[in-house]
Amino acid sequence: MSVLSYTLPFLFLFAVYLAVQSRAAPAGVWRTPGGRTVALTVGGIGLAATVVAVGGTLIPSPDARDQLLEALKLAGASAALIISGVAFYVAASRRARRPSPTP
Repeated sequence: MSVLSYTLPFLFLFAVYLAVQSRAAPAGVWRTPGGRTVALTVGGIGLAATVVAVGGTLIPSPDARDQLLEALKLAGASAALIISGVAFYVAASRRARRPSPTP
């Protein structure tokens, strides 16, 4: 589960990289050498490798008694982590948008 929690942020990293590279950049902003084609290729390969790594972490150990139960427990625990992270993010962003009370 720890490997899964380390690889999930890379999904977001490569997705944002692909989204940013598909737009026109203002002057002076660093872009990937080789242009848009190279950037999309590198981002696509990185995203695909990360998806494979995430999928590999969901395969239980061969020593596990019940393979399906182990995979479901891992997926459920990871989903709980992701949902709690999203909940904390939403709560913090709502709190930041609230106007501060004036004395």
